[in-house]
Amino acid sequence: MEQSLTTETQAKYQLIKPNDITDFSKVLREFITKSQLSTKIQGTEYVNVDGWKFAGLNFGLIPIVSEPVAIHSKGEVISILYHEVERRTQQGKKIVIEPFFSSSNVELSERYREKFKDKIKKEIVHDFYNYKCGCDILNTVTGVRMGSGFGICSNLELSKTSFDEFAVMSMAQTRAIGRAFKNVLGFIMKSAGYSPTPQEEMDGQTKNVIVDEGAFLDVKSALDGCSTLDEITKLWNEMDSVSQGRYKGLFTKRKTQIQK
Repeated sequence: MEQSLTTETQAKYQLIKPNDITDFSKVLREFITKSQLSTKIQGTEYVNVDGWKFAGLNFGLIPIVSEPVAIHSKGEVISILYHEVERRTQQGKKIVIEPFFSSSNVELSERYREKFKDKIKKEIVHDFYNYKCGCDILNTVTGVRMGSGFGICSNLELSKTSFDEFAVMSMAQTRAIGRAFKNVLGFIMKSAGYSPTPQEEMDGQTKNVIVDEGAFLDVKSALDGCSTLDEITKLWNEMDSVSQGRYKGLFTKRKTQIQK
């Protein structure tokens, strides 16, 4: 019985052997392609957490996830504003109603409620959920902790505004697993031709949340209305991670203008 358990947990490949990494990169590429475990975003392929788990198991590594911890305050709510967007489908063009803004800041919500009052189709006030979670990567043969990572998720993210609390918790766990594996196996994924960033960290990039006039918030206009660094920081913290990445340059430019 003990021999059988050892066989099951024995790593097929070893991280310290270059030939093993080269050989496994080919195996990993084939498995992810056949299993459709990657998503192409702006020309780059990102592997979801199941693909990272497969990679880990082949090196005798498994994720040990901690219990998600709430980092929101009880009773907090968010305002979600929706607008109409024209989408292309296989059946042709289609008008859909999607969220373009979400915030737990009352003043900021009022600002954009007024700014886009002619384009808002509906507004929902929802409980605010925000969770963080940690994960350790364990070597099943030696019992040694090989690395760790953490993930955060909230329903402030435009692609998560419809998530119930359990779904936000679950995504925080999933992101923690992906981040922990990235810290240990990122170079393995890159050698297989994929981004070293897990797909779950890129959630929202596949959803074009800023496409035309009035589609989302006018970031430049909002920044022009900021006269202090504190106001800029406040605006930054109220944006989802996708928008932060997209408009980082505008924020940097406005900060420089104020500091002068």
